[in-house]
Amino acid sequence: MTKKTDANYGKGYAEANESDSLEPYIRIVKQRVKEAVTSENFEIPLLPHVATQVLQLANNPNAGFIEIEKIVKQDQVIAGHLIKTANSAFFRGVSEVTSLRDAMSRIGLKTLKDIVFSLSLHSKVFRVKGYEPILAEIWKHSVACAAIAQILAKYAGLNSDTAFVAGLVHDIGKPVLINVISQWETELQKPKPESPEDKKLRLWGSPEQKEAIAKKNYRPDSAKIHSIFEEVLVPFVFEESHAQVGALVATKWKLPNEIMEAIRWHHKPELSPNKMPITTVIYLSNLLCHHFGYGHEEDPIILPHQKAFKELNISEEKIGKIGTDLPKYVDQLLSSMVI
Repeated sequence: MTKKTDANYGKGYAEANESDSLEPYIRIVKQRVKEAVTSENFEIPLLPHVATQVLQLANNPNAGFIEIEKIVKQDQVIAGHLIKTANSAFFRGVSEVTSLRDAMSRIGLKTLKDIVFSLSLHSKVFRVKGYEPILAEIWKHSVACAAIAQILAKYAGLNSDTAFVAGLVHDIGKPVLINVISQWETELQKPKPESPEDKKLRLWGSPEQKEAIAKKNYRPDSAKIHSIFEEVLVPFVFEESHAQVGALVATKWKLPNEIMEAIRWHHKPELSPNKMPITTVIYLSNLLCHHFGYGHEEDPIILPHQKAFKELNISEEKIGKIGTDLPKYVDQLLSSMVI
């Protein structure tokens, strides 16, 4: 069985033991992923209805608590989570709130839109059976990236609301790909229909013929399949396709072009065709998530050496504050947003 200790883990070519007999399946699914992401028929989920309405409200300067309350009441799960969020350490007041209106008042109008958008996205997109642990880490990383992007945008004099949404969805290609992988995993586990000729050989054939039929109709153990998919296929697909698929998702969801571009190029902002500042913000936010270990193992960097800070005109004083103050803010937000 492939293990995370394999030096090639996460690079798309870690090897399964020969006894697993899964290498042919892995090759097939890798090829299907490559074909899928370049296909016009690639299946992309709809942006959740509540999230769509919140984005529309963001362009309405006259929208207030009443309009948002009408939206939230359409989804009682989100309403319940909103009350829970208002009572978290990040927002907690003197007394516990129990009503939606009180929860909204405590959170505040500006932050409320971000929270409702986030809860809607989580409830509809970040849920794939069997992949809950991976998705939980992706969500943690996404929320942290959104929080960091919001602060960096303020430091750089950019729109912090746009930065928050861009940070939250910068890895949106990952849950979408996991959903595709999950469907293929289910398909792989379905038993092959046995032809009359195969049945005849299985019952009455020679030992060699019986062995050939058994090999032909072999289906690995479901737990083994899932383990290999999770440890070999998912990292490969993420490495190869998550930014590209994320950009497709943003286009279908009609997110602003600057958010789509930030998603597509958040690992390689130098290749971004329009060199939008928000792309640099998300690149740096993602880097800082790795630095602090949000959703990943810690991968420390020397903050003042990052030229992205200079590109965003963020002073050395503010860089110092990022190193000392940012984790506390992000940890508090995560305590309220990680469900």
